[in-house]
Amino acid sequence: MTTGHVDIHRTAGGASLVLFAMCLGLGLNYLFGVFIARWLGADAFGLYAVGVAVFGAVSVLAVLALDNAVLRYLPQLKAREPEQRGAFIKASLVAVAVAGSLAAALLYAFGEALALRFFGKDELAPVLKAFALAVPAYGCAAVLLGALQALHDLRWRVSIKYFAEPVARFALTAVLIWAGWGLESALAGFVAALWLSVLLAGIGIGRMGVLRSAQPVPYPWRALAAHAGPLVVGLSVSLIAVKADVLLLGLYVDPAVVGVYAAAFQTAAILSIVMQAVESVLAPLWSEKIEAGNREEIRSLYALGNRWVTMTALPLVTLYLLLAEAILGIYGEEFKSGATALRLLAIAQFVNLTTGSSNYLLMLAGNTRQVMWSALLYGGLLLALNLALVPRLGITGAALAVLGASAVINLVRLWQVYVLMGIHPYDMNLAKPLCAALAVGALAILLETAWLDSAAAIGAIAFAAYAVLLHLLGLEADDKRALAGVLRRPFQGG
Repeated sequence: MTTGHVDIHRTAGGASLVLFAMCLGLGLNYLFGVFIARWLGADAFGLYAVGVAVFGAVSVLAVLALDNAVLRYLPQLKAREPEQRGAFIKASLVAVAVAGSLAAALLYAFGEALALRFFGKDELAPVLKAFALAVPAYGCAAVLLGALQALHDLRWRVSIKYFAEPVARFALTAVLIWAGWGLESALAGFVAALWLSVLLAGIGIGRMGVLRSAQPVPYPWRALAAHAGPLVVGLSVSLIAVKADVLLLGLYVDPAVVGVYAAAFQTAAILSIVMQAVESVLAPLWSEKIEAGNREEIRSLYALGNRWVTMTALPLVTLYLLLAEAILGIYGEEFKSGATALRLLAIAQFVNLTTGSSNYLLMLAGNTRQVMWSALLYGGLLLALNLALVPRLGITGAALAVLGASAVINLVRLWQVYVLMGIHPYDMNLAKPLCAALAVGALAILLETAWLDSAAAIGAIAFAAYAVLLHLLGLEADDKRALAGVLRRPFQGG
């Protein structure tokens, strides 16, 4: 059974909008990192990366997994109890505002002690205090943007997350650097951009009218706690552990080396935009199908999304493996030393992408305890590998830790989805893009060794060859309908 034509067009139209916006937003964020690295140097970029890692770990406490809660429940409430949607959003905002303020106060109060006693870097203290100011904003923005996604307002959501926020961050930082500021310019841009996201997302939710109701509705605290409770435990451990590579590098190596790793990690993370784009559109559809109990359509969307992600990511991963030094050279000559780390991180990202949206699907299906246990496993394994490898191998050890933990946890999550839901994301339709990618890899090697030394030129030729090969091999019927949906209405989501 193929995916329904309507769902394919909804997914394709929405995914094209989100993918375009994410490419723009992530491109701006990537240029922002390159700009800081080249203008301020590897040392300042390393301090900024450690600050971002600490901020990421602390902000988990501000979100309380409630961005996932609104994404799961709002589409269901729309059909059953639409008047409850506003109360659900308000309750989530109250919770993240309180939790975020407490987390920010703790980070601000203990930032200096953390910088001196743990990292041994007094210059890190003002960086951590600055990031503390952004913690409440991150929690509120996550909930509001999650609500916009659940309510199918993709245009406003992507306009904020992938345009307004990165543009504001980049513009303010550039102006302050021009005015003579140093690292403080990037910190001010980061904080201001997040608070701007809160303001714009609040405007978007407000104009939809879901916060207004004819009669008072009690806050659904019990439903929030039931969904978020297990997730907070698991995600807190795993997301804090995800920052362990940069945190431990900040402890064992110079800021400049941390900056090199941060550049490699940021570059490899470009691969994740494909998965995020597809998941952004599929999540409300999955939630509706799960509510209706339509397993075959869930499986079909699962496989379709995985195929799109794999087809898009394959040529990128191939180029990362072959041209790692040239790609990192964009940041500056000193960053080329992170080429091995970039290759390992790219493989780890590819493992995440090609195992499908297993964890996301489990959360939407309400299997939060299973998500908690897998997150705890991932966090524990990632932390153990980082502790074992980073002191000995530095940034290569950190990248190996990410790859090893990613491989194990994604196999576990695939198994969980298969056992709990009876589905998996694989079919024979993946053979064509795999064959095309192997051919493109051989072409890229030939171009690099024979006569072409420009990474940009090799990449352009490789992508063109990949597209031609996919066309010659023949697209699947669902892929043709999806492509038609993209070409006919590329800016219509949801």
